[in-house]
Amino acid sequence: MSAVGAERGLVARRRGREDDVAILAVALVVIAAAWMLDVTPAQDGVSLFGLQLPEVCGARRWGGECPGCGLTRSFVLGVRGDLEAFRLHPGGPLLLLLLVSQVPLRGARLLLGRGLDGPVSPGRARRWGILVWVAIGVCVVGGWLIKVWLR
Repeated sequence: MSAVGAERGLVARRRGREDDVAILAVALVVIAAAWMLDVTPAQDGVSLFGLQLPEVCGARRWGGECPGCGLTRSFVLGVRGDLEAFRLHPGGPLLLLLLVSQVPLRGARLLLGRGLDGPVSPGRARRWGILVWVAIGVCVVGGWLIKVWLR
């Protein structure tokens, strides 16, 4: 292997490790936040230690609903195993499952010091990244469409 090839491999491994750390951190923060929050009794908002948090969605403030409406409340109920999470946003529990699955995956990758399936080519990593973003989009928009359709 040439020096240039070895350097590229080192840069790719370093970038992969940084990505794993970032994804693991985001997953843990979102899961921890969902555990600390509670859905209000009317299921129209969330509270932290009994203090209702302000509405941050512009669409809901103006009386509408965006594709992401209900995701936070769905996550909060989903981490507790409450099936009501599907009613608040049908794609929420699926996204939560995708997020929770990242914790052991990224943790194992970091502990092993490399990817579970060996070095990943930039093209393969890009394709997986696109697939993940498509899955997230389908869950968010698809869940919202299902919610609108069921009304």
